[in-house]
Amino acid sequence: LRLRHQGLLNYTEKLSALLSPIRRLADNILSLIFVLCCEDNMLTHNWRYAHTLTISSVCPRWRQLAISNPALRSNLTIDSQDDNDHTESVLALYLTRSKTYSLSLGL
Repeated sequence: LRLRHQGLLNYTEKLSALLSPIRRLADNILSLIFVLCCEDNMLTHNWRYAHTLTISSVCPRWRQLAISNPALRSNLTIDSQDDNDHTESVLALYLTRSKTYSLSLGL
């Protein structure tokens, strides 16, 4: 009975996350917030400054919005001292997903 009770408490906690105010935002509003957060994507060995990658890792909805919005990758800064294959592959991913959106690139 205690295990069942604990299971129900865990389930209730997971369901309460669905009531979060961020989930009620329309996709276009959330995309605008993402664009503001991603005004600069710094591609270095420290990926915590690659904001688009962070946003796309939160949940499936955010991932879809991040992938479908080329404006999130319009401003890129690359640390020229980071000469590794991972930086090149992430840059290629950014360029592919930016589609025909105009880019601002800093080195």
